[in-house]
Amino acid sequence: SRGLAVSDDGGKVAAVVQPVSLQEADIFGFMEGTWTIAVNDKPWPRNFINVYCPAIGPGNRRVAAEVRLGICEYTVAVDAAPWEERFGCVWEPSVNSRGGSVLVPVKVGGNWTLAENGKPIWNGNYAQLWHQKTSPDGKRIAAVVASKFGRWTIAVEDRPWEKTFGDCALAPVFSLDGGRVAGLGPPEMLPAADRVIDASGKHVFPGAIDCHCHFRGWEDYELASRMAASAGLTTIVP
Repeated sequence: SRGLAVSDDGGKVAAVVQPVSLQEADIFGFMEGTWTIAVNDKPWPRNFINVYCPAIGPGNRRVAAEVRLGICEYTVAVDAAPWEERFGCVWEPSVNSRGGSVLVPVKVGGNWTLAENGKPIWNGNYAQLWHQKTSPDGKRIAAVVASKFGRWTIAVEDRPWEKTFGDCALAPVFSLDGGRVAGLGPPEMLPAADRVIDASGKHVFPGAIDCHCHFRGWEDYELASRMAASAGLTTIVP
């Protein structure tokens, strides 16, 4: 949701709220700001013209959100304090899982780039940039980018893949060691398959796990594993 964030442990909830009522066509009241973020039912002490996309950092330490300060003046507020830098637009901040720095796509001079703690860190200028993700160790950043409208790909450390796609790719995913990046998107993103299985009209499930099974006195684990696999069980725990 662009208006709600919940911490990983469920102990902190951040929501976009309007603590000040606004009459219809009250332009002056609108420009003074009526929106803010409430964290566990406690609103921030400052209101903004608009607020979007709260994000909660690791360990529940920081809450960041898009805020609008003027007609075409946007930035990110972290724990109610807006960055000094202003941008033409910002989009869905995220908090690095290691170190707690805030990452956000920002629009500068008509193009998009990536900023960290208020400062642009990528030199590339893109028609669009979003879905930024960090590697598990927090050292690498990948994002969905468009070199031009309608041509999407993944950029890793500000280096876009050579292949682009006509449809929008979803958020990139890092391997556990941070060495590889996968992009989820339309079928044309996939390399040619060695084998194609037609699953039309069938139900497809992940492998099931039997977390407590008995072999009735015999311990031929290889045979038991083969029997389990034939029934759709990919993990068995004696």
